Amino acid sequence: MTKLTLCFSLFQTLTAPAPFADETSCQCRAPHEKLTIAQARLGTPVDRPVRVYADGIFDLFHSGHARALMQAKTLFPNSYLLVGVCSDDLTHKFKGFTVMNETERYEALRHCRYVDEVIRDAPWTLTPEFLEKHKIDFVAHDDIPYSSAGSDDVYKHIKEADVTVVFDSQPSSGNCCSAGSEPALLHFIGQWNKHTYEQRLSDSTTREWRGMFVPTQRTEGISTSDIITRIVRDYDVYARRNLQRGYTAKELNVSFINVSTLIHICF
Repeated sequence: MTKLTLCFSLFQTLTAPAPFADETSCQCRAPHEKLTIAQARLGTPVDRPVRVYADGIFDLFHSGHARALMQAKTLFPNSYLLVGVCSDDLTHKFKGFTVMNETERYEALRHCRYVDEVIRDAPWTLTPEFLEKHKIDFVAHDDIPYSSAGSDDVYKHIKEADVTVVFDSQPSSGNCCSAGSEPALLHFIGQWNKHTYEQRLSDSTTREWRGMFVPTQRTEGISTSDIITRIVRDYDVYARRNLQRGYTAKELNVSFINVSTLIHICF
């Protein structure tokens, strides 16, 4: 990649929304050698950015979200930030109802300056298949255990020091990769049972993912829950505000009596 191409790419990034992963023509099908954190921090060639993944719900997108993404983007000198956003169905099932719908949340992320690519309908728990599909080098998130979906920490398997991924050395014809490209993912082996598969490993191509998790820091004093709490706490203030701006009682889901009371208090 020439300096001119790099500058044009940067210009596009700053003047257009980040692309969706399922719409971009830039598919990662070439062999993708894993990087250690030391290699990533030292710096990589221009045409081999460190692919960092961050995910979340990003409801009522705010500065705390943006700061976390800024940290993820600047972890390494040359990085490409992919951001996964969970769908409404997954979020409502495992976390709760959102203020913004999934389309609004996807679009909010596309317009954050630190984001290079948005992955819609991201998985709640990361799988080896997902990590391989998007050629993810590192996963960035705050280090506080995220208890959900029956797990004490949905990032626990990413935080573990040693993980081995096994690939088929002879991809089937149905594989999306062309001959001579990256082998097809067979299965995921945790360190605890790695040696059980020694014979299989000797017949396959293996790759070890060590230390994939890179922690970011939360921004104190701002969160989606904090914002919702302020609105609920000062409900009357915001209800009067919107009534004065022309919203109807039906749109605000308040009764005629409540409207009369709010207007009386207002005046």
